[in-house]
Amino acid sequence: MRLIHAATDLVLGTACVGCDRPGPAVCEACAAGLVPRPRTVRDGPPPVAAAGDYAGVLREAVVGYKEHGVLVLRDPLARCLAAAVVHVCRDDRPLALVPVPSRRSAVRERGHDALADLARRTARRLREVGVDARAAPVLRQRSGVRDQAGLARAERLHNLDHALVARRAPPPGRAVVVVDDVVTSGASAAAAVAALAARDVRAAAVAVVAATRSGHPAR
Repeated sequence: MRLIHAATDLVLGTACVGCDRPGPAVCEACAAGLVPRPRTVRDGPPPVAAAGDYAGVLREAVVGYKEHGVLVLRDPLARCLAAAVVHVCRDDRPLALVPVPSRRSAVRERGHDALADLARRTARRLREVGVDARAAPVLRQRSGVRDQAGLARAERLHNLDHALVARRAPPPGRAVVVVDDVVTSGASAAAAVAALAARDVRAAAVAVVAATRSGHPAR
Protein backbone atom coordinates (compact mmCIF):
# COMPACT_ATOMS: atom_id res chain seq x y z
CA MET A 1 0.00 0.00 0.00
CA ARG A 2 2.88 2.39 0.73
CA LEU A 3 4.20 1.76 -2.81
CA ILE A 4 0.75 2.40 -4.25
CA HIS A 5 0.48 5.72 -2.40
CA ALA A 6 3.96 6.75 -3.57
CA ALA A 7 3.25 5.74 -7.18
CA THR A 8 0.00 7.68 -7.15
CA ASP A 9 1.81 10.81 -5.98
CA LEU A 10 4.38 10.43 -8.76
CA VAL A 11 1.83 9.89 -11.53
CA LEU A 12 -0.95 12.23 -10.48
CA GLY A 13 0.96 14.76 -8.44
CA THR A 14 -0.13 16.08 -5.06
CA ALA A 15 -2.26 18.92 -3.81
CA CYS A 16 -2.14 20.93 -0.61
CA VAL A 17 -4.40 19.45 2.06
CA GLY A 18 -5.28 22.95 3.21
CA CYS A 19 -6.22 24.76 0.00
CA ASP A 20 -6.19 21.94 -2.58
CA ARG A 21 -3.77 23.77 -4.87
CA PRO A 22 -1.51 21.51 -6.94
CA GLY A 23 1.94 21.09 -5.44
CA PRO A 24 3.27 19.90 -2.08
CA ALA A 25 1.03 18.28 0.51
CA VAL A 26 1.15 21.52 2.53
CA CYS A 27 1.84 24.71 0.60
CA GLU A 28 3.83 27.60 2.04
CA ALA A 29 0.70 29.65 2.68
CA CYS A 30 -0.98 26.85 4.65
CA ALA A 31 2.12 25.74 6.57
CA ALA A 32 1.32 28.16 9.39
CA GLY A 33 -1.64 25.93 10.23
CA LEU A 34 0.78 23.17 11.23
CA VAL A 35 2.83 25.26 13.64
CA PRO A 36 2.33 23.65 17.09
CA ARG A 37 0.41 25.75 19.60
CA PRO A 38 0.21 23.32 22.52
CA ARG A 39 -2.44 23.81 25.17
CA THR A 40 -3.66 21.88 28.17
CA VAL A 41 -6.99 20.21 27.43
CA ARG A 42 -7.48 18.83 30.93
CA ASP A 43 -5.44 19.13 34.11
CA GLY A 44 -5.73 15.44 34.96
CA PRO A 45 -4.84 13.10 36.37
CA PRO A 46 -3.39 12.33 33.95
CA PRO A 47 -3.10 15.74 32.28
CA VAL A 48 -4.04 15.94 28.59
CA ALA A 49 -2.46 18.31 26.06
CA ALA A 50 -2.98 18.97 22.35
CA ALA A 51 -0.74 20.69 19.82
CA GLY A 52 -3.69 22.55 18.33
CA ASP A 53 -7.38 22.55 17.53
CA TYR A 54 -8.94 19.93 15.29
CA ALA A 55 -9.83 22.40 12.58
CA GLY A 56 -8.49 23.94 9.40
CA VAL A 57 -5.18 22.75 7.99
CA LEU A 58 -4.35 20.65 11.06
CA ARG A 59 -7.59 18.70 10.74
CA GLU A 60 -7.04 18.12 7.03
CA ALA A 61 -3.46 16.99 7.68
CA VAL A 62 -4.60 14.44 10.28
CA VAL A 63 -7.28 13.08 7.94
CA GLY A 64 -4.92 13.07 4.96
CA TYR A 65 -2.25 11.14 6.83
CA LYS A 66 -4.46 8.70 8.70
CA GLU A 67 -7.24 7.99 6.21
CA HIS A 68 -5.63 8.66 2.83
CA GLY A 69 -2.05 7.57 3.42
CA VAL A 70 -0.37 10.91 2.64
CA LEU A 71 2.80 9.80 4.38
CA VAL A 72 4.71 13.04 3.83
CA LEU A 73 2.41 14.56 6.47
CA ARG A 74 3.86 12.28 9.15
CA ASP A 75 6.83 14.55 9.90
CA PRO A 76 4.87 17.78 10.48
CA LEU A 77 2.33 15.86 12.57
CA ALA A 78 5.18 14.30 14.57
CA ARG A 79 6.51 17.79 15.29
CA CYS A 80 3.07 18.77 16.56
CA LEU A 81 2.75 15.68 18.74
CA ALA A 82 6.28 16.13 20.12
CA ALA A 83 5.37 19.69 21.14
CA ALA A 84 2.29 18.41 22.98
CA VAL A 85 4.40 15.77 24.76
CA VAL A 86 6.93 18.36 25.93
CA HIS A 87 4.12 20.68 27.03
CA VAL A 88 2.27 18.13 29.14
CA CYS A 89 4.95 15.83 30.58
CA ARG A 90 7.11 17.32 33.31
CA ASP A 91 8.64 14.01 34.36
CA ASP A 92 12.46 13.93 34.32
CA ARG A 93 12.60 10.24 33.39
CA PRO A 94 13.04 8.96 29.83
CA LEU A 95 9.72 8.65 28.02
CA ALA A 96 7.72 5.73 26.62
CA LEU A 97 5.16 6.86 24.03
CA VAL A 98 2.22 4.44 24.03
CA PRO A 99 -0.04 4.91 20.99
CA VAL A 100 -3.77 4.28 21.23
CA PRO A 101 -4.21 1.28 18.90
CA SER A 102 -6.36 1.33 15.79
CA ARG A 103 -8.74 -1.48 14.92
CA ARG A 104 -6.91 -4.20 13.00
CA SER A 105 -9.45 -3.97 10.16
CA ALA A 106 -8.75 -0.24 9.87
CA VAL A 107 -5.00 -0.88 9.68
CA ARG A 108 -5.57 -3.40 6.89
CA GLU A 109 -7.81 -0.99 4.96
CA ARG A 110 -5.38 1.93 5.29
CA GLY A 111 -2.32 -0.15 4.53
CA HIS A 112 -0.36 1.29 7.46
CA ASP A 113 -0.60 1.58 11.23
CA ALA A 114 -0.88 5.35 11.35
CA LEU A 115 -0.65 5.87 15.10
CA ALA A 116 2.17 3.40 15.72
CA ASP A 117 4.17 4.97 12.88
CA LEU A 118 3.45 8.46 14.20
CA ALA A 119 4.56 7.46 17.72
CA ARG A 120 7.87 6.16 16.35
CA ARG A 121 8.48 9.30 14.33
CA THR A 122 7.55 11.49 17.32
CA ALA A 123 10.00 9.60 19.55
CA ARG A 124 12.70 10.16 16.92
CA ARG A 125 11.85 13.86 16.79
CA LEU A 126 12.12 14.13 20.58
CA ARG A 127 15.50 12.39 20.58
CA GLU A 128 16.71 14.93 18.02
CA VAL A 129 16.07 17.69 20.56
CA GLY A 130 17.65 15.81 23.45
CA VAL A 131 14.65 14.02 24.99
CA ASP A 132 15.15 10.30 25.54
CA ALA A 133 11.94 8.86 24.10
CA ARG A 134 10.94 5.48 22.69
CA ALA A 135 7.70 4.30 21.12
CA ALA A 136 6.04 1.46 23.01
CA PRO A 137 3.07 0.05 21.05
CA VAL A 138 1.98 -2.29 23.84
CA LEU A 139 -1.80 -1.91 23.59
CA ARG A 140 -4.24 -3.78 21.38
CA GLN A 141 -7.99 -3.65 20.86
CA ARG A 142 -10.26 -6.49 21.84
CA SER A 143 -12.63 -7.77 19.18
CA GLY A 144 -16.06 -6.20 18.80
CA VAL A 145 -15.02 -2.57 19.10
CA ARG A 146 -16.95 -0.27 16.78
CA ASP A 147 -15.50 2.67 14.86
CA GLN A 148 -15.74 5.75 17.10
CA ALA A 149 -16.66 8.08 14.23
CA GLY A 150 -20.24 9.26 14.49
CA LEU A 151 -20.80 8.01 18.03
CA ALA A 152 -22.12 10.32 20.75
CA ARG A 153 -20.00 10.89 23.86
CA ALA A 154 -21.86 8.33 25.99
CA GLU A 155 -21.69 5.80 23.14
CA ARG A 156 -17.93 6.36 22.79
CA LEU A 157 -17.40 5.72 26.49
CA HIS A 158 -19.51 2.54 26.41
CA ASN A 159 -17.89 1.33 23.18
CA LEU A 160 -14.38 1.51 24.63
CA ASP A 161 -15.19 0.29 28.14
CA HIS A 162 -12.58 -2.45 28.73
CA ALA A 163 -11.93 -2.44 24.95
CA LEU A 164 -8.14 -2.16 25.20
CA VAL A 165 -5.66 -4.53 26.75
CA ALA A 166 -1.92 -4.19 27.39
CA ARG A 167 -0.08 -7.13 25.84
CA ARG A 168 2.91 -6.28 28.03
CA ALA A 169 4.10 -3.44 30.21
CA PRO A 170 6.07 -0.55 28.65
CA PRO A 171 9.85 -0.54 29.24
CA PRO A 172 10.57 -0.04 32.95
CA GLY A 173 12.06 3.18 34.24
CA ARG A 174 10.29 5.40 31.72
CA ALA A 175 7.46 7.89 32.18
CA VAL A 176 4.52 6.65 30.12
CA VAL A 177 2.77 9.11 27.81
CA VAL A 178 -0.33 7.91 25.95
CA VAL A 179 -0.39 9.43 22.45
CA ASP A 180 -3.22 9.74 19.94
CA ASP A 181 -4.12 11.80 16.90
CA VAL A 182 -7.33 13.48 18.12
CA VAL A 183 -9.14 13.77 21.43
CA THR A 184 -12.90 14.33 21.26
CA SER A 185 -14.73 12.80 24.21
CA GLY A 186 -11.53 11.41 25.71
CA ALA A 187 -12.91 7.86 25.63
CA SER A 188 -9.96 6.39 23.70
CA ALA A 189 -7.38 7.97 25.96
CA ALA A 190 -9.31 6.93 29.07
CA ALA A 191 -9.47 3.33 27.80
CA ALA A 192 -5.71 3.35 27.16
CA VAL A 193 -4.98 4.71 30.63
CA ALA A 194 -7.26 2.05 32.16
CA ALA A 195 -5.60 -0.76 30.19
CA LEU A 196 -2.19 0.35 31.42
CA ALA A 197 -3.48 0.63 34.99
CA ALA A 198 -4.58 -3.02 34.76
CA ARG A 199 -0.87 -3.76 34.31
CA ASP A 200 -0.05 -1.57 37.33
CA VAL A 201 1.37 1.07 35.01
CA ARG A 202 0.42 4.70 35.68
CA ALA A 203 0.25 7.00 32.68
CA ALA A 204 2.04 10.25 33.42
CA ALA A 205 0.22 12.19 30.69
CA VAL A 206 -1.76 12.07 27.46
CA ALA A 207 -0.62 13.99 24.37
CA VAL A 208 -2.52 14.36 21.09
CA VAL A 209 -2.01 16.15 17.81
CA ALA A 210 -5.35 17.95 17.96
CA ALA A 211 -8.37 18.41 20.21
CA THR A 212 -11.93 19.31 19.33
CA ARG A 213 -13.37 22.33 21.08
CA SER A 214 -16.64 20.49 21.80
CA GLY A 215 -16.97 17.79 24.39
CA HIS A 216 -15.25 17.27 27.72
CA PRO A 217 -12.48 14.65 27.91
CA ALA A 218 -13.47 11.77 30.12
CA ARG A 219 -11.68 10.86 33.30
